[in-house]
Amino acid sequence: MATLFVTGLCFQGNKGGPAIALSLIDQLRQQRSDLNFVFAVPGGAAFAHEKEAAARYGVRVTEAVGLKNILPPFALAGSRWRRVIAWVHAVRQADAVLDMTAISYVGPPVGSMKMLLDTRFLCFVLTHLANRPFLAWTQSYGPFSTKLVAALARMDLKRLPLVFCRGTDCQAAVEKLLPGVRAISFPDVATALPFDHERGRELVQGVFGHHGPRFVSLSPSAVIYSKKPGEGAANGHVADMVALCRALRARDLDVLLVPHTLRVGYDNPRLCDLAVCRAIRDALKGEMPLQVLEEDLSPGDLKAAISCAHVHVGARYHSIVAALSAGVPAVSLSWHPKYRDLMREYGQDDFVFDAIGNTGIEPLLRNLDLLLAEREERAAALRTAQVRIVARVAENAQLCATLFPR
Repeated sequence: MATLFVTGLCFQGNKGGPAIALSLIDQLRQQRSDLNFVFAVPGGAAFAHEKEAAARYGVRVTEAVGLKNILPPFALAGSRWRRVIAWVHAVRQADAVLDMTAISYVGPPVGSMKMLLDTRFLCFVLTHLANRPFLAWTQSYGPFSTKLVAALARMDLKRLPLVFCRGTDCQAAVEKLLPGVRAISFPDVATALPFDHERGRELVQGVFGHHGPRFVSLSPSAVIYSKKPGEGAANGHVADMVALCRALRARDLDVLLVPHTLRVGYDNPRLCDLAVCRAIRDALKGEMPLQVLEEDLSPGDLKAAISCAHVHVGARYHSIVAALSAGVPAVSLSWHPKYRDLMREYGQDDFVFDAIGNTGIEPLLRNLDLLLAEREERAAALRTAQVRIVARVAENAQLCATLFPR
């Protein structure tokens, strides 16, 4: 048996974490039945929720470490050093470390230096200090917008036997950074996440009171909220989503708000999509009914609910993964190149809306009206593309599995 210590994911909060993790386990075990998995997940106050969520999925977890566990004076407080010891012990018990951070080496202004040093690069350094193989599966890289970001990325990526890139823009950026590197573009593994459409119909009926209203599923984003000025209803992202809901209602479409990050105990719209959804609903209170999926659902159930939508509008990357892979045409609200990479995989990159650079939603509405007019043709194209993409994910897993020690 071979044990992989998987970093960069979570099981509670951002549903992209368990969507990737469950798909990763399924795909890699189809290639190597001898694989065991241990996941490093957010620690501290969040760890109890992570353990509870991981137990529902039957997954083993331990606490991840960050700069505060290593650097004084933070490392001297409480049990932070014990977390480092437990982490190192788990790494040494593993045959290899597999990093699954969704986006790595994101330079300013898109990302922060703390984010850069506190995630992938720290794991890379600690793994080498523990003398274990360090690998990374399909994820997005860049933008490498500063010399320091580029230098740290080179230090890491040039040591990988193969750089698995999530999309062709990502691949091009890596090849520009490291000419001659072996880099290959593959779809996100969560495109192969299974779902039950009938379960989605049950969830939709529980919200609307009947099986199949002609509705748009909408997944706003705490990330975009944090990048826009203002608070509450005055926040730029909330204001745009409120205007979008009004426009959808005027087109005789119901709206189902589907939060893709739901952090237990947080009511902060900069951290939790559910809080953003509530701000949108509150801003429209008394004007139009707005339904929210407030239950803490699995990524499979969220995908099932989205699969029942007429079209999807997503500011969360993995909500768009769910829609496209379920055959639901989508408009992407983008803040990073990864969105266009994903949409291009499905031949839908003409429906990417820059949610940061645009002021107002007029271009978004033009995109949406075109999508509604072409809905049936787009849905058929997605179903055809999904067959190819599932085959590519299997090819990706087969290639990745050859890199693990036996």
